[in-house]
Amino acid sequence: MKIKLTALFLLFTMLSATCKKEKHDKETLPAATQIGKDIFGCLIDGKVFVPRKSGVSDFLILNANYDYLNGGYYFSLIAPRSKDGVRSALYLKVNDLVLKEGQAYKLTSTDLPKSANGVFVITTSDFLEKKYQTSSSLGGEMLITKFEKHIVSGTFWFDAVSEDGSKIEVREGRFDISL
Repeated sequence: MKIKLTALFLLFTMLSATCKKEKHDKETLPAATQIGKDIFGCLIDGKVFVPRKSGVSDFLILNANYDYLNGGYYFSLIAPRSKDGVRSALYLKVNDLVLKEGQAYKLTSTDLPKSANGVFVITTSDFLEKKYQTSSSLGGEMLITKFEKHIVSGTFWFDAVSEDGSKIEVREGRFDISL
């Protein structure tokens, strides 16, 4: 009887661990915060995009800089992801503009001076790359919700187009990073 109960207990434990793992693997957008928590997430065509390194579910990799160069301020945020043999990255950039808390920046073309822009790049396992960029004719905005010393937080959304004319929609974007 003890063997049957022990076996039943072990089976139940393994099944509940499997159920918990399935729930954990489902990606969701992180909550919007403003404390330098190093979070990033958005929806790309309705699907959750959270930067991760392949095979490591809890390792978030972000690269953010806010620098003074050649007489102007430049902000860049890169959120890379590797999943199922596909590499992708979302870029937000502000060129030659001072970041201000409460300020909204229109996301336009990547080659305009004193501008902000968004780019999404996807590279397949065959090394085929497709780049989607914001433009002056498409909508997009990045709002800085907190900016102090070493913390930048904000929200963003944009539409972007590739060279072949295909479009993506980036929605419900949020970031909270320490510089």
